[in-house]
Amino acid sequence: MPKRLPDQYKPSPIVIALRDPRDLPLALSSPHRTIFLLGGTLTGLPQTVAAARSRGRDVFVHADLIQGLGRDAQAVHWLAQVVKPTGILSTRASTVLQAEHLGLVSVLRIFLVDSQALRTGLSVVREIQPDFLEVMPGVIPGAIRELVQQAPCPVIAGGLCKTVAHYRAALEAGAVAISTSCRDLWQYRGESEVVTASG
Repeated sequence: MPKRLPDQYKPSPIVIALRDPRDLPLALSSPHRTIFLLGGTLTGLPQTVAAARSRGRDVFVHADLIQGLGRDAQAVHWLAQVVKPTGILSTRASTVLQAEHLGLVSVLRIFLVDSQALRTGLSVVREIQPDFLEVMPGVIPGAIRELVQQAPCPVIAGGLCKTVAHYRAALEAGAVAISTSCRDLWQYRGESEVVTASG
């Protein structure tokens, strides 16, 4: 499978962070096409991804959060060959590298708990060169701006993004998208709408 590079693949500006596959119908009613699948089971995963892909959605499986999925190269190989998502999302560099090796779009997720975490995260990003970097929490515009300036890949802001103001601030800081579990934002279609936090 040929890899879609970031200049050929762009996530929707709001990425649906889908924790429970039972919420897939609601996610599919969204105008946004990119889904980060952040939960589910090994047995239900192929069906969930196939259902979303059949509706034209790009699905990224968070390999660290699927119940029953191993944490080795064979698990990533199984995802690529059987589940066939658009890409893989992980906090583990080895998983991201394996996904890239198999032609999947890769997203490395890092958590910014302090300035050392930012420096360490940048070091890992420079070393493994993922297609995208997801930074959590995504409501720290200054840190997002710094990562955008220094990271060799596009940045997605994730975690705690619950309002249109969070969305705007992340994009103004240079993020290409936000990922959110806020259902109201899943339905957000443009600047003329007002969205309140409920998720």
